[in-house]
Amino acid sequence: MLSAFTLPLPQVDGSHRPTVLLISVAAVVIGVAAWFVPWHRWPARTSLLLLPVAFALISAGNYYANAQPYTYSVFFIVTFVWVGLSHNRWTSIPFLLPAAVCYTLPFALRGQATGSATASVLLVIPVCAFVAESIAWMAERERRSRDRSAALASVALAIGPHLGVDGLSQTLASEMRTMLAADRAVFMLVRDRRIESVFAAGVRPYEREQLAELTGQHLGDAPGLAELDAGRPVVVDDARHSSPLLDQPERLGIRSYMAVPVVVEGELRGVLACAERAHPRRYRPDDVRSAEALAAQARTALRNALLYERTLEAAQCDHLTGLGNRRAFHERLDAEVQRARRHDRSLSLLLVDVDRLKFVNDARGHIAGDAVLERVATLVHNSCRREDGVYRIGGDEFALVLPETSAEEASIVAERIRVGVERGRVAADATRDVTVSIGASSLPDHGLTVDELFERADTALYQVKRSGRNAVCAATSWEPAGAGVRFGIDVHAVIEKSLLVTAYQPIVDLSTQHVIGWEAFCRLDPAFGTAPTSTLFRAASMLGLTEPLDRACRAAAIDGAAGLDDHALLFVNVSPSALATREFDVDELVRVVHGAGLRSDQIVVEVTDHERVPAPLFVENMRACQSAGLRLSLDDFGDTATDLDVVASLPFDFVKIDVRVIRGDEDLRRRLVLGLLVVAREVGARLLAEGVETAAELGVVGDLGFEAAQGFFVHAPCARPVFERQALRV
Repeated sequence: MLSAFTLPLPQVDGSHRPTVLLISVAAVVIGVAAWFVPWHRWPARTSLLLLPVAFALISAGNYYANAQPYTYSVFFIVTFVWVGLSHNRWTSIPFLLPAAVCYTLPFALRGQATGSATASVLLVIPVCAFVAESIAWMAERERRSRDRSAALASVALAIGPHLGVDGLSQTLASEMRTMLAADRAVFMLVRDRRIESVFAAGVRPYEREQLAELTGQHLGDAPGLAELDAGRPVVVDDARHSSPLLDQPERLGIRSYMAVPVVVEGELRGVLACAERAHPRRYRPDDVRSAEALAAQARTALRNALLYERTLEAAQCDHLTGLGNRRAFHERLDAEVQRARRHDRSLSLLLVDVDRLKFVNDARGHIAGDAVLERVATLVHNSCRREDGVYRIGGDEFALVLPETSAEEASIVAERIRVGVERGRVAADATRDVTVSIGASSLPDHGLTVDELFERADTALYQVKRSGRNAVCAATSWEPAGAGVRFGIDVHAVIEKSLLVTAYQPIVDLSTQHVIGWEAFCRLDPAFGTAPTSTLFRAASMLGLTEPLDRACRAAAIDGAAGLDDHALLFVNVSPSALATREFDVDELVRVVHGAGLRSDQIVVEVTDHERVPAPLFVENMRACQSAGLRLSLDDFGDTATDLDVVASLPFDFVKIDVRVIRGDEDLRRRLVLGLLVVAREVGARLLAEGVETAAELGVVGDLGFEAAQGFFVHAPCARPVFERQALRV
């Protein structure tokens, strides 16, 4: 029964047995030798030279084995299996005729060209072709799949380092062209159905000019756009017959093209396209799948790049007014100064200070003060050109960078702003006028560096404030003013005589409504002047007295809290510039704390300001504070790009986030705050919210997961801490 499934062996007579054995040995030797031949040094088709040798050996063996039909057909089939595995499709076709000749030759030489032999040839040779081409087709599909996977992996490596949209877009165009072996490829960045920019690969200079004309154009209602909006590709094999996306493909010399959409968060944000110029191309399904896979990677990368750019904008944006912040101002001013000096052009700087904003805050609360700032910001912004830069660089201070603007032109702009604010009725109470004071400086008239321009404009601004406010003053002198003349403050006397008063704002636990601590705020004693604390520290910085003034403020805050309840904490503000000096003495701070009858662990050293860089000495002094038993807090967490470095360098006990960051219904800001909260929890810090002005803000703070809060709505500052542990009804 088993014999029915066994191929008949060739009948070899005795005289030919040694010959058949010799041929078999020769075939084995040739096969083994071929195994060790370094085929990788030659083109793949070189190995096809072995086929005639194989056919000859099979034919000779069949001849000496009495030319049995079908018996040696398996050897031919195996040979064509090798062809299919090792070479591309259609490679076997030219070898079918030599195979047929070698197959029939033994029969003809032995005079056995019977019907059976003829039938076997007509059956075996097509089977060989079918087997070889089927295997080659499957191998080619597998090879294309591997190549596509390798190409996508290469794309992932290529686009991974790009966080900027422009660099990513150019890389996507290049990878599209490489992956599909196209003549040229483009990536069109789309916003609000308008082409924002075009990035191309493989195009000539004149073609770049043609593509640049597409920038700013509306996509319209072309038939192909419905496909792209639905997330489907548009494939055009011959643009002469059909072109659903391009009205005049012949103008660009395009014969075939394929476009795939890049949809981010349900919106068409980009189009990846490749095109052929020389001749029409029939795009295979594999080509379409490769393009769609690339578009999928582009979708993720573009979403990350857009989020990164929005995060950068948020990091350089003032959350209240929507203008650039102090960091953005310094970057822009530095760039414009360099450009003006390089091209010998003028540049002007305006510093705008809102007059008497403190009275608005005290009389009507910070919400009314914020409304004034928003209105002033709008008026200032509307008074400038598109190329001018407008920034909020302090609580009540704005800065304007005016490229290619002379001193005379800057004075005209400043006066227009002053009059606009004066007539604009920006105060919450229409009976109260809000005005601005403006100081101006220009390059090259008043300085050639960033510091010189800023110092001259600041000095001019102070002259306006001293002379009655609501005026414009241009810098007139190259000589720097001394800090005493410039600010009208005797900083030495303030430090030596401790001419400071302190207010304490409670910090309330949101779950228990108990006061867990107090933040101390120091300012100049009103009996000796009305300069705000920021101006006082600015004058101290000019004289190199930042750390002594900081020390005097700490001492006043701690002395005023003598007898603080054992369970309460005292948050004491310390500037990073003071912490980054050798003069900062932790032991002296501890002595002051103990002298006021407080424990070290009741004091929380709070890092303030927005210019905190984790310098080695800064980190060393902060760690010394912690070693002495003091606690650490980071104010305005997330306001600068270096905050993550600061948190990573030091184990903070508390981090504070200003509620103004999340005012409004902007989902992106809330998500950013949630990310900051996750970072704070990871480092083991407690989350505090400051600046809570309304019940709605208090509700948002609680929903986001803050543990405690402070602000005008929670409780107004007190002259001295309330020492009892009392519940506040917030």
